[in-house]
Amino acid sequence: MPEEHAAKREELSRVIGAWNSSRLDLFEISPPDQDLEFHGVMRFYLEDASGENVATKCLRVSSAWTTENLLDQLSRKVTPELKMLSGALWLWEVQAGKERRLEPEERPLVVQLNWNQDNREGRFVLKTEKGGAKNNAGDKRSLMQNFRRTLSKKDKKKVKNRSTEKSLNSSRGEGSDDGDGSETKRAEDLLLSAVVNYTNSSTVHFKLAPAFVLYAAARSLLGPRAASGPGGQRSQRSRVVALADKMVERLWKVVQRRPGSAGASCFWMSNCCELLHFLKRDAELQPITAQSQRGLSRLLHHAYRKLVESLQTELTKHLPSFLLDPQTHGALPKGIELLVNALSASMSLLRRCKVHPALSIQLFSQLFHYVSAWLFNRLMAPRPDPAVLRSRHWGATLRRRLGPIEAWAERQGLELAAECHLGLIAQATALLTMEPSEQVQEAQSCCFRLSPVQIQTLLQDPHQDVPRGWISGLVSAAEASSDPSLDLQLEESLTLQLPLLLPEHGYCSQTLRGVPPGLTQFMEPVCKRGLCSLTSAPLASGDWTVHFSNVAPPSETTYLEPEREPEQQSVTLHKPLNSGMGLSIVAAKGAGQSALGIYIKSIVSGGPAHVNGRLSCGDQLLTVDGQSLVGLSQDSAAQTLMQSGPVVALLVAKRAAGFHGLEELLRDEVKEPGKVTVLWMEPFTDRSHKEAPKTEL
Repeated sequence: MPEEHAAKREELSRVIGAWNSSRLDLFEISPPDQDLEFHGVMRFYLEDASGENVATKCLRVSSAWTTENLLDQLSRKVTPELKMLSGALWLWEVQAGKERRLEPEERPLVVQLNWNQDNREGRFVLKTEKGGAKNNAGDKRSLMQNFRRTLSKKDKKKVKNRSTEKSLNSSRGEGSDDGDGSETKRAEDLLLSAVVNYTNSSTVHFKLAPAFVLYAAARSLLGPRAASGPGGQRSQRSRVVALADKMVERLWKVVQRRPGSAGASCFWMSNCCELLHFLKRDAELQPITAQSQRGLSRLLHHAYRKLVESLQTELTKHLPSFLLDPQTHGALPKGIELLVNALSASMSLLRRCKVHPALSIQLFSQLFHYVSAWLFNRLMAPRPDPAVLRSRHWGATLRRRLGPIEAWAERQGLELAAECHLGLIAQATALLTMEPSEQVQEAQSCCFRLSPVQIQTLLQDPHQDVPRGWISGLVSAAEASSDPSLDLQLEESLTLQLPLLLPEHGYCSQTLRGVPPGLTQFMEPVCKRGLCSLTSAPLASGDWTVHFSNVAPPSETTYLEPEREPEQQSVTLHKPLNSGMGLSIVAAKGAGQSALGIYIKSIVSGGPAHVNGRLSCGDQLLTVDGQSLVGLSQDSAAQTLMQSGPVVALLVAKRAAGFHGLEELLRDEVKEPGKVTVLWMEPFTDRSHKEAPKTEL
């Protein structure tokens, strides 16, 4: 029971954490205690019998409170307002045009927390109905209409008083300034929350709507009205940079909020790709949003990798079907069809989300490689299951079961990707079914992707009756054509080590004209809240590329390299007693990191680190003599490093700075000879890399 209780508490903490990540501090929910009780602030709208909104009140509520308890507490806390209501008081949950009255034994705070599971939003309404609850559908409908109308007016009035209305005009791009900018920033935050944080990817009709709205928002700050405000063009540019950085920050959070969801990863990957293209090609935005472009590129890589992992997980469910006994389950077990269906579902998802075709091809290359490597590694296992897997019979069976995948790929126009990335398992099955009478050179041309040790493992299995001379001749031919410097291994990596290449052309923004179908629908609730307005320009051409530069964007090889996890290495340093290591460090928190990391900023020429030769600028120091440095402040990490003895055992993550987007922070430089000490700097901060937040307990 204690383990079950701990598991429930952990799961509840996870759900609460997901809720808090997308809510204002006021409405954060506390962690559950030992009794699984938690607390949070709830907002209630008071409505009288006529359906008119009277007021709103917030109250801190316990998860243990029932509706009956809550109504009792409210009657004590907000008596003046409740006296304005007449008749029996009821608590209603209102969502997506529907309303439901809570039962007396229900727990409202738990009901509210459950909204987060399906990305739903709602309101709690206190209202009276003379003579008790009315079940008439017509009465409910009229009350619901009044509620929506009065709330809409009130929300508009609030936002209008607090913020300056933003005009999103894709053709003219006009903006405004409002003095010190605090109200404008608040309006921008509300707009970003509406477009990013509260967007449900499964219900958006035009899947690239967030990218188009965010681009229009950035363009709105470059209009002539914005340039004529306080500070002129310099203020205008700084506002654009700040807004673009906030966009990237919000997108990172929403992508990390649902890491295992293929739909969410695909949706935001496609939007990041389109938004990155907007920023790269816009003549005015391109030079001032370089940092945001790098952040978007890293986020695109991150979402792509998460999407690949999610789809691979789905394929893994069906891959064991390849190894089912054909005499019992038939030549093509049901799981083969299910795997093809999973590939079809993946293709449908990519098309719905309007993923660029070039990215789709790269993604399916990853999936084909995964299928090939998974099956091939089963063939290479020391004890294959079934035991006779490395036999002529199973070679033919696997070859037949690969057929539906290859046929599906051909129908989708992916035959070249399938031929290339299913090639390893295809050649292995061809070798297993090959007649030993074949000439060695002809046989070797059919299995050129297999290394000598892989060929030997396949053919020297006890279940294979292959002449030794033919095997040795084939192995010798493979050795003659292979690179002797390569580390030959039996198994293959399940990850295809290829860079993600971003295409230059073929984006939706290059073909769409006017307001895309579904964009107005997406913006309607945002506009109703007064956060922005969509204005049509009668004389506009309707092209989204009107501000694009004809000059191709600069090369981005520095951040289009494949994002591989930093390799961890153990390094032993020898240094004089009471001396430093000959390096300087900096504490920074990069993209995707939840805690501060300690990075090598520079290395002193002639010092221990320089003499050792295995440390580089940009490496992250993970541990020193077994003590973790992750999450430590810069001063604490420096003290730990200086307390080390003449022999220092370090665990480092190679080139981690580049992986976490800290290239600008860590310049590759070697200082002049001097006193060998550990140097450090103040923690680095900018718009995208921040110090670890302070936590008040």
